[in-house]
Amino acid sequence: MVDTFVSRLKKENDEVAICNIRGWGPCFGDGDLFISDECNQNTLSHCSSGVYDRQLMDEMERGEYGWFYFKVEEYEVYGVK
Repeated sequence: MVDTFVSRLKKENDEVAICNIRGWGPCFGDGDLFISDECNQNTLSHCSSGVYDRQLMDEMERGEYGWFYFKVEEYEVYGVK
């Protein structure tokens, strides 16, 4: 079982908290978490620590630019009001 946690923005109302980039799925922060297009078929999704206060993946080998690359098995999207 994977532990879950909340990671908050380092600065309140940061303009790159959530973004949408063509050819990618959801992106969070300035390199904090990028989900690639067809993320369950490649290892292009990646994360690093940028505008969020907590590193998302601690125990993986860093790749190019200090990012952690991974393949996504599944993810869920929730709306917050």
